[in-house]
Amino acid sequence: MKRPYPVAKDPRAEWTKTERMTAEKAVYVHSIDDMVCRLQKIYHKKTGHRYNVEDYLRLETSVFDKKEILLLDKDHKTLAFINGNVPEDIHKHTFDSVKSIMINYNPESQFQVKGDEVPPGVHPSNVVLESSSGGIKQINRGQVGPYPPKERLDNAEEYAMLKTCFNPLFRYIEDNLHNHLPEDTKTLSITVESSPFKEFSPAYPFHGFVLNMNICTNIHRDAKDLHLCLVLPLDYVAGFMGWGNIIDSNVIQ
Repeated sequence: MKRPYPVAKDPRAEWTKTERMTAEKAVYVHSIDDMVCRLQKIYHKKTGHRYNVEDYLRLETSVFDKKEILLLDKDHKTLAFINGNVPEDIHKHTFDSVKSIMINYNPESQFQVKGDEVPPGVHPSNVVLESSSGGIKQINRGQVGPYPPKERLDNAEEYAMLKTCFNPLFRYIEDNLHNHLPEDTKTLSITVESSPFKEFSPAYPFHGFVLNMNICTNIHRDAKDLHLCLVLPLDYVAGFMGWGNIIDSNVIQ
C-alpha cells in the first residue's frame, strides 16, 4: 500500500509538522450521533475518501467513554475499533504496575531475509545467493530461523515482570477482539500459533508489543503490521491522529 506521506526522514518530519498544524483546526465531535453525521459529510460514500484531506474530526473522551465503537470502510473491513470500556480494575492494575521501563519486546526476530525469491522445492542447504558481479555466496541460515531478540535475553527479569503486569489487560483485549473482530483475530493468531518452540506472544493474538513512555512520533505506518495495529494509551494522550481523525484519551482504549 502506497504511503500518503514522504518516506525520507527530513521530508517526513516536515510533512508531520504541517499535518499537525492542519489537525489543530479539527472540528470537535461531542456525541455518537454527531460523529456519524460529520463522518457522512466529510467522507465520500462510494470511494470512502475524504472530500478534503484537510478535514479532521476530533473525538472527545466523553464520546467513547464506557462505549465500544467499530468503524468499517466502504468494503465493510475494519477501519478502527475504539474501546473506552476497559474495566477499571484492569486499567488500574496495569497503570500502577508500569514504572519506568521503555523497551521493545518481540518474541521472535522480525529481521529475516525475504523468502519469496527462493525456488520452490529446494532445500535451504542447497540455496546460495548470486551477487550482482556474478559471484556466489552462502546464506546466513542462522538469520533465517526465528530467535529471541537480544533485548529480551539481556532483560529476562524485566520481561517476566512486564508479562505479569500486562497479562490481565492482554487477556481482556484477546476476549474483546474475539467478540468484535473474530475474522481479524483469526488471521492474526495464525502467525503466532505457527511460531516455533510453541512459545506464544504475551500479547496474543498480536505477535509482539512495544512499550513507550512520553513519546511524540513523526507520521508513520508500521510496514510489518498485519491488518490491525493496536494503540493502547496508559494515561492521558493529547491527540492520537489516525484515519483522518484525532482521538483524545485519558483511559485505555
